[in-house]
Amino acid sequence: MLLDNNSQILVNPKNKTLRYREIEVAIRSSLTVDDCVVIERHTENLKQELVAYIVPSSLFAPEQLLSHLQIILPSELIPTALIPVSTIPLTDIGQVDEVTLASLEVIESDLMRCIEEQLESLSEIEHVAVVVEPLITSIPPVHLEDLLDQIQIAPEKSQQKLQTTIPSHKIENNNLSSSKKLAISQGEPLQYSKDASKSLKELLQQSAQHSTKGIIYVQSDGSEKVQSYRELWQDAQRILAGLRKLGLKPQDKVIFQLEDHQDFICGFWACVLGGFIPVPISIAPTYELDNSIARKLQNTWQMLGKPLVLTNASLAAKINNLSKFLNLENFQFEIIDKLRKCEPDLNLHQSQPEDLAILFLTSGSTGIPKCVMLNHRNLLSMTAWLSFKG
Repeated sequence: MLLDNNSQILVNPKNKTLRYREIEVAIRSSLTVDDCVVIERHTENLKQELVAYIVPSSLFAPEQLLSHLQIILPSELIPTALIPVSTIPLTDIGQVDEVTLASLEVIESDLMRCIEEQLESLSEIEHVAVVVEPLITSIPPVHLEDLLDQIQIAPEKSQQKLQTTIPSHKIENNNLSSSKKLAISQGEPLQYSKDASKSLKELLQQSAQHSTKGIIYVQSDGSEKVQSYRELWQDAQRILAGLRKLGLKPQDKVIFQLEDHQDFICGFWACVLGGFIPVPISIAPTYELDNSIARKLQNTWQMLGKPLVLTNASLAAKINNLSKFLNLENFQFEIIDKLRKCEPDLNLHQSQPEDLAILFLTSGSTGIPKCVMLNHRNLLSMTAWLSFKG
């Protein structure tokens, strides 16, 4: 306990810490807050104020939180400022970094009240409220010449070398900046060879019939496994037959939980041959806990209308347990090796260039993931570009 020169009780540091913890517990009890820390700061008038640094949730509303605190806390414990932050900074030893927090600017409540009083003193104003909003500075677009400190780059016709020239008058360059076009490059239309495949199905079929090459799968121990395109073609037809026996129709989604590369490639081409849409999702580090990737699997499965999950034998039991842990009703999964036992299905779906071919997903760890859609034309164009580049 600390005493001043007049032997008056000032503050008990332990009690102060407990008081701050009481405020933090009250703030965290709101559904709009993920985390917080309360610190005492001195204003320019050397007045002490309680400031709460808050990591808000997506539902955060300062007015709602303030009303919540006024109900459960005495007035002297309600912070004078609520400062949203993205995270609570910590020092190297794991303590709250109060120095960093203290460097954040806080608008003093006394200043806001002073401004309100000054405005209300004007005869033209009956009521007034001062609101603090963050100042957001928009960043204008920057051209390449600006980034290169106004150095112009041009090709030399004779030797096709790059040379730089520095403009002699900066003012002239500034006058030209308003007429600059955005940095968008557009080339000639992609040229396809006459024998180029018109669909993904045709692409694999031609490779199976005419190519002697195949795919090399590098195993975890460093060994290599080779699969010819003919073997891939037949394997995909067997898996296609199994998927159709499960009732899948063209444009139905299939979530991939396949950790083996060969399973993934064969499953993808089986979907292509049947007109199904593969949706690959990363393998979770564990399916026993509710981690972000497992949550993404759940969110994706619900968003896409509870489609089939295609997996392998090593993951099947774990994924089944996860579905029970998350109470996922009508959860259906199948092991890809079981589908390989079917007879090849020779009745192949003829997809159109604009038909959806695959769905890639954003992280979705904190909510519903977003879909990136690629159609058959997109994939064929990328294949043609890679061939041209090579």
